[in-house]
Amino acid sequence: MDYENKPCYKCGKVFDLSSNVVVCPECGTPYHRECYAELGKCINDELHAEGGNWNDMHRSITPDFFINNETICLFCGQVNSADVYVCEKCGKDLVYAQDRPIITDDKITLCFYDRFFGMDPGEKLDGVTIAELTDFIGRGAQYYLSAFRKIHSTGRPTLNIFALLFPNMYFAFRRMPLLWMLSLLFTVVLAVPWTIMSLPNEWLTDYNGIFAMLGMNVDFTALVIPQAIGIATLILRYAFQVFMCLFANHFYYRRAIKKTKQVKAYGGGKYEIRACGGTMVVNIILNFFISSDAVIFGFFLCELVF
Repeated sequence: MDYENKPCYKCGKVFDLSSNVVVCPECGTPYHRECYAELGKCINDELHAEGGNWNDMHRSITPDFFINNETICLFCGQVNSADVYVCEKCGKDLVYAQDRPIITDDKITLCFYDRFFGMDPGEKLDGVTIAELTDFIGRGAQYYLSAFRKIHSTGRPTLNIFALLFPNMYFAFRRMPLLWMLSLLFTVVLAVPWTIMSLPNEWLTDYNGIFAMLGMNVDFTALVIPQAIGIATLILRYAFQVFMCLFANHFYYRRAIKKTKQVKAYGGGKYEIRACGGTMVVNIILNFFISSDAVIFGFFLCELVF
């Protein structure tokens, strides 16, 4: 039997082509050779008591089984409902590939990995389980689960390079609208004075033409931004980005906890949690157009002020 992508009964790690697999001569339960040597015997006592065979259970998987949104435990063969993360029979973590397997006419393809990256799916952070946070986060769950546990246990800041470089874009991508708008406003206000000081005159002339088409007679080439203001806004902008680098994960953690609890309070499950979390790429595109328009508007305000 092919044991690739099946889990070792002791450590839970899936086998690959290079794994040295040994099986129990009585029940067929697979182990890494070093795991079996450490145990000295097969520990699948329940299967032994039933007189069952591990291989027979895993050959019995059919497409209809998965179409019913159920999940089989690869350790004991128990059929579990779709909304549980721990086997109802043996108590071991359920290993998922995707919410649904890839089914073809002649075979079922399953690429198993641990959704919780070795963490206990039942572990709670401020009343929300690791499993629920995984559903809320979506992509990037491994990084964020690690950061969330550190924030929960120590309260210390964790680094977020994306938020350092593009804070408003980060909040847009992670679907945090209030922080998105606030960071966008703050970033634009701080960027405009230094940008005007840095742009060559021919660029400012182009902006004159844009406003002329809108019926506004302004001359950005005549703008004189005091150097002290330009430098001060540049320093504040960098300080703001460093602050977001340190605390963006904290803001995201608080939002994940709050939103997940709200969904649960209204009786929602993992699909509702996923719907209010995750990421949104279209927000990044929207952020680009909003920030571009905001910078032009900022130029106009500078014309009025200076």
